[in-house]
Amino acid sequence: MRWLMVPSLLAAVAMAPGECPEFAQAEVVGEVTATGLDELSGLAASRLNPGIYWTHNDKGGQNAVFAIEETGEWRGTWILQGIAANDLEDIAIGPGPGDELYVYVGDTGNNNLNREFHSIHRFAEREVSRSGPPTTTVMTDFETLFYRYPDDLRYDAETLLVDPITGDLMLVTRDRQGTGFSTAWLIDADQPWDGSIIEPVLVASIFLPGGLQIKGGEVSPDGQFVALVHHRNSNGSTEIRLYQRVEGENFAFSPGACRVIPHPNTPQTEAVAWRPDGMALVTTSEGIQQPIYALDRFPPIPSVRINEVMAANSSTIADNTGAFAAWVEICNVGMEETDLGGLYLSDDFANRTKWQFPADTILPAGGFLVVWASGAPARTAPGYLHTNFTLSPNGDVVGIFESSEWENRTVDNLIFGPQQPDVSFGRIPDGTGSFQLLENPSPGISNQSLPTSLWVTY
Repeated sequence: MRWLMVPSLLAAVAMAPGECPEFAQAEVVGEVTATGLDELSGLAASRLNPGIYWTHNDKGGQNAVFAIEETGEWRGTWILQGIAANDLEDIAIGPGPGDELYVYVGDTGNNNLNREFHSIHRFAEREVSRSGPPTTTVMTDFETLFYRYPDDLRYDAETLLVDPITGDLMLVTRDRQGTGFSTAWLIDADQPWDGSIIEPVLVASIFLPGGLQIKGGEVSPDGQFVALVHHRNSNGSTEIRLYQRVEGENFAFSPGACRVIPHPNTPQTEAVAWRPDGMALVTTSEGIQQPIYALDRFPPIPSVRINEVMAANSSTIADNTGAFAAWVEICNVGMEETDLGGLYLSDDFANRTKWQFPADTILPAGGFLVVWASGAPARTAPGYLHTNFTLSPNGDVVGIFESSEWENRTVDNLIFGPQQPDVSFGRIPDGTGSFQLLENPSPGISNQSLPTSLWVTY
């Protein structure tokens, strides 16, 4: 079995810092204005047509999918001829026969829990014309997979997921019975699409806090995350919960969300898609003229850390003017060089943009950079950076923060107490270890090059 969601993993899977991505606040990027596109229930970003999304209405009997721009303009309709759509609930893009990308459409809904048989349709992705008025195309070259739940169980599944790596399908049910849980069912990629009826395999239950209902979802393009839309009908509150792939498994996700992403309240958001580059989530809601939202994904936290600090520099090292100013050493713990340009250094966590690194301040992998906290930025010269703040030898704070584009996230920070003259406060090992008092400071070089007899636990 390639996809396994085991409840016990909730406690067992530890997320390393920075592994689970953060997202910016939702921003309106478009509006669905076309008449008739008023119950959009699924969304999938086209790979052949950049900026185009496949979608569909949540309406019984409407056997059609639509192509829209991210800004909302309708570009065309594709009718799946000969099918009697009962309740289309979700849409996805993933691998299909011959290593082609296919669009998967889930006729998986069951509002009244009275359906025994369900179906999923797939077709090779089409090119979409952006010239001229929208067109309607009748399709006959699609495949259908039929399924029913074992033991005559009845579920309403409003989420269809396709693993971009293995091609496995996953159905996530909505909690129509009020149990406080949704269930997840696997359909192996090797199942035949020949008209036979198959049974999906139950692989997990997902806890739903506070009356939330899972209304839609999609797997990230790299297969590492699942975004599930959680909606509360009582007040329209919406959030997106992010679930992370379990390391070492083909397609296993812990049922415990690694991130809860706020979302504006909507009439009924069910449609969510990842942009093809995986750097944003895009959503829209059922209803007339609903906005399209984008939630930009923050890039990974830069791999730079505060490595050593000296606020009481009496005679250890002089700056380019001969003065003995406070200093902060930055190290790059990553495997690649990092451009510090645009990042901020500050001694005030309430004012994170106090001093900005100049553009093109490149720190090589494993490299060290001394920044002088002199309060005299006019002293800055080639090879010498001076901040507009100082550090108090009686104790202070210092932090590295990202640009305002990424909401000035904390990269690293340090709170330190009173310092003795010419004794620094540094990490052992560099960049990752705990801070120690260093009686023999090491500005600009590794703290681990010092004799261990000079390390004093703080």
